[in-house]
Amino acid sequence: MPRKLQRTRPKQGSRLAALRRAAGLTQTELAQLVGETQQNIAYWEQS
Repeated sequence: MPRKLQRTRPKQGSRLAALRRAAGLTQTELAQLVGETQQNIAYWEQS
């Protein structure tokens, strides 16, 4: 029986946080730009 391959890719939340920081934005600033709350941005980045 073949073994399942596990993908090693960063979590999407980590990518979101890295892109936000590269843009020089705080979570609050990003939240305002996209019409969300800072709490949602934080939740997404931790996911």
